[in-house]
Amino acid sequence: MVEGKIGEIQAKATLRRDVLRDINYLSTKGLISDNEVYYLIKNFLRNYLRLDYEFTKDELFEELKNVYLPYNIRSDFFKFIEKVFMFEYSQVSYSDEDLKTFLNEFKSYIDYLLVSTQERSKRVGSVVFKRWKDRTLDYFRKFRKHDVKKDDLQEKEVPHLSLEVMSPVMANHVEINSLLEKIYYSLYNSDLTSATDLYQKVVSLYNTLPPEEKASYYEVLNSVYDSIKKSGLSS
Repeated sequence: MVEGKIGEIQAKATLRRDVLRDINYLSTKGLISDNEVYYLIKNFLRNYLRLDYEFTKDELFEELKNVYLPYNIRSDFFKFIEKVFMFEYSQVSYSDEDLKTFLNEFKSYIDYLLVSTQERSKRVGSVVFKRWKDRTLDYFRKFRKHDVKKDDLQEKEVPHLSLEVMSPVMANHVEINSLLEKIYYSLYNSDLTSATDLYQKVVSLYNTLPPEEKASYYEVLNSVYDSIKKSGLSS
């Protein structure tokens, strides 16, 4: 068991080293092509997922559903893969700068994909909470600029952000996103009971949101429900 874990860690380290080497190579080339970027990313995913066949985009997405990624990163990564697969069919010609931007974006996902299980558990909820924290701190700063003298503003600290100082709706958004990450983490670890319990908590919070804010979660909740249902059928 331990040897298997060590082997997995070593394999991921090698995969990470190789793909970063290839990304850096293309990024420093004078001219790069769509195909070079497309096949670099596709070959990485083939090795990462250990696929021994020529997969379609839909088949790839099915495989990626079993990979844990933080909720908001997951959404962005799937959109990124959509764009990458357009290389194969699109008539659009990308500039070197555009292609290098694609490579940099892909590079930002590498550690999320290759991070250890222990690190995954530490990251659950942290990324989403940071985004909400930054937005709320901006709100506090703007509020204080209007209602507090400049000298007073410099002397006083922005209040520490916690769920208690947020509005109920904002706190629910943070909690929902954190729970969604935990659901994906539970599914990744085949913990269907935990995923189901967490899903019920999300639904309860979702029902407290105003109608216009529920819309942003509708597709996500359907996707989560389908993932839980499929996991239950396959267990």
